Amino acid sequence: MPLRLPSKRRSDGDGGRASKKGNGNKEPTYDTYDEAMDGGVLNEEKGERYRDGDKAQRFYEKAAELYQKAMQFDENSYDAMYNLARVQYRLASEFLLPPSNMDLYSSAMALYNRALQGSDSPYFKSDAAFNLAQAFSAVADITDEYQGPDGAQNARELRVAATQLMGPVLTTQIIGVEMLSDKKDDDAASEAAAAHTETGTTSTAAVPEQEEIDVDGEDTKTEREEVNVSVEKAPTPDALVDTTLFLVDIGTTLWDSVTPPQPPSEGEQQAMREMLDMASRLGPPGRQAEIDLANIKVLLTLDSIMWDMFRAQAQPGSGVERGCESAAKVLERLLESLGASPPDDTTVKADILATLANTEVAGAQRYVTLAKRSPTPAPLAQSAWALLSSATQHLAAAADLPVTLNTPKEFRPNCYIELAKVTLDRARLAPYNDTAAHNVQQLFDNCSAYAGKAAAALGWNFPRLPTASTTTPFFTDDLSPPYPAGWDMEMLSRTLALLLLRICFFAIHGGVLKTEGAEVLYEHAAKSVVDAIISVSSGPRRLMPKDIARFVGDIEDEEGGVCDAEVQWWEQVRQGILRGLPPAEAAATEAQPSGAQ
Repeated sequence: MPLRLPSKRRSDGDGGRASKKGNGNKEPTYDTYDEAMDGGVLNEEKGERYRDGDKAQRFYEKAAELYQKAMQFDENSYDAMYNLARVQYRLASEFLLPPSNMDLYSSAMALYNRALQGSDSPYFKSDAAFNLAQAFSAVADITDEYQGPDGAQNARELRVAATQLMGPVLTTQIIGVEMLSDKKDDDAASEAAAAHTETGTTSTAAVPEQEEIDVDGEDTKTEREEVNVSVEKAPTPDALVDTTLFLVDIGTTLWDSVTPPQPPSEGEQQAMREMLDMASRLGPPGRQAEIDLANIKVLLTLDSIMWDMFRAQAQPGSGVERGCESAAKVLERLLESLGASPPDDTTVKADILATLANTEVAGAQRYVTLAKRSPTPAPLAQSAWALLSSATQHLAAAADLPVTLNTPKEFRPNCYIELAKVTLDRARLAPYNDTAAHNVQQLFDNCSAYAGKAAAALGWNFPRLPTASTTTPFFTDDLSPPYPAGWDMEMLSRTLALLLLRICFFAIHGGVLKTEGAEVLYEHAAKSVVDAIISVSSGPRRLMPKDIARFVGDIEDEEGGVCDAEVQWWEQVRQGILRGLPPAEAAATEAQPSGAQ
């Protein structure tokens, strides 16, 4: 799974949404709209402080309950609808798992749509539309990953709907930001003229009157009623960049999901370029690195589509394998530029490192594909080794970055999973590359170490894989799932479990690990992993055959297919998981289409 950072969230902590004024020591009764809204905001902020776990979830659920109560006092309140939708979205995406979280997603989308349709303000409409589109995109991702090929068409329709919603949002933001820019220019010119003609005088004409909330505690009833009224705010350059990056992300995903692969039309490509050029022109300087990275991601998507189209016919020396290397050099220059022009967002460096590593891995895979078709594979394998070694360095650097409030909780465990995958790919080069062959035992030991770090970061007590120094049993008891932390974290845990089994497969059947006794150790390890998987009770935390289908499908997309021996291996794993299910559930799972299992 490629490393990915979540889209920017809009309006979290926006003071215009609801008053954050406390009620002193008085126990609230929530008998009014204002009290319910204040209580909702207070509980939402408490949930943000805890971030994850049971306490955070309970505070968010209490916030949702109070926003619902506020809607009982005013069912058409934009603030109450918007805040309730935001909290429901957070619960669905960061705590609950499919299929149970889909009801909350549906409710959040319905509320955002009500807010969108019920407001006369173009700015409020844009705010609601942005969040509704984000919810569409999140559900599309889950549909892709949870339902597999059976959900592909539905996922595509959701993404198309999201882009249609975002068109008017972007138009509104462009107009608002350009008006703001023109006003600043006019104000600057007026101030300069006034300073020139009225030196020594003070002019207040350019300062508009501002309505302020009394901060001395002497609120009147009228002032108190105004607290929870939405304040219309003009779009900012930051918001415009957020929208542009969201559209680029969802647009490239749509391009990449066409089957069979084909490039987007010239018109679509031109529209994407113009949108990014506009963001570069109107966006703040501190966001330029993000815009540059988005431009590179667009080119990488186009290059990937071309590779997918011609991979079956590609031959060594054709030059098709070099696109990723060229992109990697551009990404390295962008990474270096951050020192001179620090970005506003602390996660930009992590995103660049992750994209750079993914690009290097993709380039290495192209060399591996061509090496298998070449009478002299060693030079191509050496190029693959160099790219994978560089990817390892960049992933390690990403994993070592300080964690901030903006760092997605899945980022670091995902780095470790990718490190384990890349290290396995390096070990698999042993038949073609002397350096890999000489270091194969250390590479498998490193796979074990990275997988262990990923398991610890995810909170799952998966079995540890063997190492050269393993002399005592290292297998685990029954798996104890951590507190649910949303689908992204859950899918990472399933990916890790299956990656452990793939490492075992190559240690046993790959013909690269020659250490005496290693085969027996890894056979025991594989059995231990399967036993751990089936120790989890049936339900949303249980890894199922459909997860194997997703995992193998991703491998086929990345590598162009798997060998017959690995196909048989995954069938054995699948049968082992089915044997751990209650008979009725196993029979029902077997009866489902392969994509739905």
